[in-house]
Amino acid sequence: MSLEFRIAKSEEELEKVYRLRYESYVQENYFKPTDFPDMQEKDRFDSVAINFYAYNKSICKMVGAIRLIPYTRLGLPLEEIYDISSFTSNGKRIAEVSRRITLEGHVKANFGLVQTVFQYSSKHQISDFLFIVNPKDIPQYEKLGARMFDDIRFYEKVSNWAVPFHLDISKCKPPYDSLIYGQNPAIIID
Repeated sequence: MSLEFRIAKSEEELEKVYRLRYESYVQENYFKPTDFPDMQEKDRFDSVAINFYAYNKSICKMVGAIRLIPYTRLGLPLEEIYDISSFTSNGKRIAEVSRRITLEGHVKANFGLVQTVFQYSSKHQISDFLFIVNPKDIPQYEKLGARMFDDIRFYEKVSNWAVPFHLDISKCKPPYDSLIYGQNPAIIID
């Protein structure tokens, strides 16, 4: 499998990312098709987000995506259900990681997408990630060094339970090595 990881910059690339998110989240029943009649899952935070995607060159297809939202005046999506003032008042550069999806059979794309977000964040002095995960994924994120910062709550927007996590990137336990991935993915950061 020949993977590349890119930042979606053109309108065409962004539309493909939004369409991939729509298809994935509707299939997993996080959203109803009627929530996004244009068949593109996007929100106001995409205006400031950096959307990354995995492209499989062997099959000429986008096989995954992930979104990084730097903290701005818009705030962050997880503020709809959690107070993050303890993170915004300490001078750190925070961002929310969200909308991570990978097509079935492309687990290596998932690893590369997350690695790409880490590399981008390091280059742009983002110090901390905040994110919400499904309760079944708690052990996976704790292995990275992430810690819950509040209680588990039901998130109406996605009709599922939400677990809020904080990850200080400088204290992260690197999850991606040759044993997990087999080789370093082709990271392309424009």
